Amino acid sequence: MSKLTDMRRVFAIGVMFFGLSALAQDQTYPNPLPYNPDSNLDGFIGIDDLLDLLALYNTLYPDSFSGDETGAILDLGKMAFNECFNTLESMGPKWRVMTHRDF
Repeated sequence: MSKLTDMRRVFAIGVMFFGLSALAQDQTYPNPLPYNPDSNLDGFIGIDDLLDLLALYNTLYPDSFSGDETGAILDLGKMAFNECFNTLESMGPKWRVMTHRDF
């Protein structure tokens, strides 16, 4: 293979990597839970978020979400992989990272 073909492949892989990385950083996805305290995803809980909460007042909680009294989910925000596991280790043995089996 020529150097030009190799460089094209490296460039194509780089473009795909950075494109997918930028796509993964998008925070505009809807929260699947029935209530998100930061409903407009601006990073702050303000008056707009309070108004969205008040719109839910006196409505029924959907039965499609199930849970039990033995589990809790703690969202610490976006972290690098190693930072996530270091934080997890510092929290003690009762905490773990969610997997697809938790759903």
